[in-house]
Amino acid sequence: MLDLGTSSFAGSVPEIEDRMSDPSSWSAGARYSSQQLFDVIATVASDSLTEIFGPDLQPHGGRTFVVAEQRGIRSLGCFWAEKQRIEVDSMSKKITFVCSYQPFTLRLPITDIGLYAADHVSVDEAAVAAANEKIKACQRVLVSVGLSRAYRKSNDQPAYHWLQVNNVHSLLSAMYG
Repeated sequence: MLDLGTSSFAGSVPEIEDRMSDPSSWSAGARYSSQQLFDVIATVASDSLTEIFGPDLQPHGGRTFVVAEQRGIRSLGCFWAEKQRIEVDSMSKKITFVCSYQPFTLRLPITDIGLYAADHVSVDEAAVAAANEKIKACQRVLVSVGLSRAYRKSNDQPAYHWLQVNNVHSLLSAMYG
């Protein structure tokens, strides 16, 4: 745990978690084991994306969710995903988390650094394979989800905060050590 000392709000809706603080005021707090961290995260997790991000979260194309720019109640949360797997697009080499969220099959980009090579760009194929082996045995998987910074796919479309998977927690603590 890290105590940030005095901090001030530095975000805009929905990025209510963004804080500004002076690094010289930071101090180390309690140390958590992987299991303790998982247990804490599990206590705040939800199986409802709307519960996490609020009523402004809207389906987009049947494969993801978005929140319009300057809308929403938060940009980070923890989600219990079901019927999950990790895929790597052979052309783009992008990693995607696929899960069921009725009536959709979501395909969300993954930013979890543990699935990438040391350059933080190349896919670590062995890590992806190991993660898939571990999660395929799970009925559900705990993931950290977030909304991206507002992004406009083209000038004729509105800017949205796009749903993504930031970390895959369930059964993966051995991978990330």
